[in-house]
Amino acid sequence: MGESKTNTRFEWFHRHKKPLLLGAAVLLVLQLLWQFLYPYEKALPGAMLYDKNVGGVAREELAKQVTQQFQAATIELATSTTSYKTSLASLGATIDANDAASQLAYYPFWQRLLPLSLYWAKPDIGEFNLTFSDSQLNEAAETAAKKLSSQPTNAGLAIEKGELVVTMAKNGEDVTANAVKTALKENSFGPSTKTVKVGSTSTEPDIADTSIASVRKKAEAILARSYTLRLPSGKEIKPSKDDVASWLKISTKNDEITVSADTKAVNSYISDINKTVATVGKTTYIKTVDGIEVSRTKGTNGTAINAADLATKIVNAINSSESVVMDVLLKPVPPPQSVSRSYTSSQRGLQAYAAYLANEEDIKISILQLSGSGWYATGAAYDSVVSASTYKLYVAVWVANQIKTGKMKLSDKINNTTVEDCLQRMIVVSDNACAEAWVEKAGGTKLNNFLYSKGISTATTFISNDAAHTTASDLQKVLLGIWDGSMVSGSLQSTLLGYMNRQVYRSGIPAGSTGKVYDKVGFLWDYLNDAAIVVHPKGTYSLVIMTKGSSWGHIADITRQVEKIMYP
Repeated sequence: MGESKTNTRFEWFHRHKKPLLLGAAVLLVLQLLWQFLYPYEKALPGAMLYDKNVGGVAREELAKQVTQQFQAATIELATSTTSYKTSLASLGATIDANDAASQLAYYPFWQRLLPLSLYWAKPDIGEFNLTFSDSQLNEAAETAAKKLSSQPTNAGLAIEKGELVVTMAKNGEDVTANAVKTALKENSFGPSTKTVKVGSTSTEPDIADTSIASVRKKAEAILARSYTLRLPSGKEIKPSKDDVASWLKISTKNDEITVSADTKAVNSYISDINKTVATVGKTTYIKTVDGIEVSRTKGTNGTAINAADLATKIVNAINSSESVVMDVLLKPVPPPQSVSRSYTSSQRGLQAYAAYLANEEDIKISILQLSGSGWYATGAAYDSVVSASTYKLYVAVWVANQIKTGKMKLSDKINNTTVEDCLQRMIVVSDNACAEAWVEKAGGTKLNNFLYSKGISTATTFISNDAAHTTASDLQKVLLGIWDGSMVSGSLQSTLLGYMNRQVYRSGIPAGSTGKVYDKVGFLWDYLNDAAIVVHPKGTYSLVIMTKGSSWGHIADITRQVEKIMYP
């Protein structure tokens, strides 16, 4: 039975041998033909690119995929304590995408003649074939080394919100550019992020934990102790932990940490508690006439903490080894004073008022009656200070001289306008551009020399480091030179005075006077100045007021007081 089946199969194979062999031959030929005709520009069926089958993908697309994967690839350079992420491209790496694509599509003619070679030829690219640019790699390695390096942390102490804060010492790391380059060259890279260990050298801090142990113990003891301030009344003040902490100063010098009393903070604390302890005496009332005291109602002393004594006790308490009770001593404090000042309508009264302004309010002032009694009073009038825009009076005098000597005409062009229009702008609206153009044209030193030839003092200058400087006395001189025609004459004199009478900033002397005011103001930073000729109903006078940190309203008040004295 078995032999019959075997014979039957053999007979069947014998009968179909030729067709089977012919079919196999046809399949082989077709396979070889398929292999022979397989496109040279496409990846082989079993080709793998970064763990992804790319069989049949064209070389151009393969190169594009390789480039995209490379550009997106990042690596993490890491030491034992820190890391730094970057891209391969930024490290100076390049990749030949076309070469990678060619490897995936490589199918030489001789392989095509081998039966079934299309299926066992399986090119596989799992890593980048990188080339590094030395110059870019060197620069990138320097950058990476700096980012990976870290300075050691010294052990430290600090006081924050009344608590002692301890910083533990920590080693740093030193990474060199060569170490980065070595790590890169010893590793291979693919599309996925890879962590690359970079060698480093540990660096020790200058101040170790053991170095601050004794200081830490001392600071903790100071904060833990009890301190009591006992007033003469028997009342006790117990400084809070925050208060005590504020008294301490932790310093580092020559890698050594110390804790000591902060005398400035101690005095600030004493000042604060003095506000609740001090008593105010009864006011002393003083009356002066023309700066001379004529009567006094004596008050009584107040009291305040003897700050020097208590500060010494607190510093000693900080350095003590046990809780301390400190007796607070009080000292007498002179009573507050209320001074009533009045001034007579006299030369003496006017000078007393000017002296008061200079001595008590740091105001520079010069007053001169041009008619009547001719009273004259000054206060710090020769002190050189920032002139602000009052310097434009000096420039106007220089322009007038240029016109008088034929070197300039009112119709001449300057700053896209005429000299006449520029002069008006400079005085009426205090235009800076015109004034600055003329200062530049004249030259600071030459302008100074011109003014000195007119009797202006050397305290007035255009070559100071910050701004033009002048004095109240010099401004009064230039005002008088314009008013009496000695510095500006003819029609230009009346024109200039007209501009001064029309200038738009009138909250100073014009606001405080009852007369017709010809003035020029100046304001720069916190300087406010006003220089004027005043035609008062009772007499013409000149007034210059120069202030710092004041107001136009106060200048107006000074003007009222001056006129009250001169023309009651």
